[in-house]
Amino acid sequence: MKPNGTLIVNGRENQWSAAMYPNQAEIFERLEVTKKYGLVSDYLVSWTGRRGLLSAKVTVWGRDGTPEDVVQHYIGQLLKGLVTDRQITIAN
Repeated sequence: MKPNGTLIVNGRENQWSAAMYPNQAEIFERLEVTKKYGLVSDYLVSWTGRRGLLSAKVTVWGRDGTPEDVVQHYIGQLLKGLVTDRQITIAN
């Protein structure tokens, strides 16, 4: 697979590819649609683990007035099979 970009860490250039970030496209696509339709105002996806064993951690900011438990349940269902419930945080 061809690299999708270059990341510079501590002055060193590293190539990265979508294969390094499991389910990246699906996660972003689902979150973007949810943001477009107004359930969330913003989100952050970070990756933890070692190269080849990375897993996503998702932080979501719900729209004002939307109960956190509603956002948590919806995002958990939305990302089921892509991100574990333990790795989803609803921020205020």
